[in-house]
Amino acid sequence: MIIADLTGKTALVTGSERGIGKAIALALAQAGARVAAHGLAEPDEAQALLTELGQAGSPDATFLGGDLRHIPEIDTLMDEVAEMYEREVDYELKTLASQIEPILILGLGILVLILALGVFLPIWDLGKVALPK
Repeated sequence: MIIADLTGKTALVTGSERGIGKAIALALAQAGARVAAHGLAEPDEAQALLTELGQAGSPDATFLGGDLRHIPEIDTLMDEVAEMYEREVDYELKTLASQIEPILILGLGILVLILALGVFLPIWDLGKVALPK
């Protein structure tokens, strides 16, 4: 079951190490989302889940462990999610900057051309006036 095209989106799925949470995480991965899985899984179970998510279509899936019944672990989870989004935003900004840079250079070139014409055209007109016909 594919929900929609979620390419470029990130989804945090809690309880994704088994049952309904795992099914949701796999469906989101199949839809193209980058999945941040969360649960109480042991390291080998978490690695197996990441392998399954990668095969389903989310090769850069991450696993965030922790027990959400304990408030400090919720804070830790939110910090980890914030760092993940921060890395994603930084990457997008770098990509955007590299795409915009040639456009800005072209725009500056056009402005310099207009300024140069504004300076030199009057000088050329003076030459026409100074030369006898």
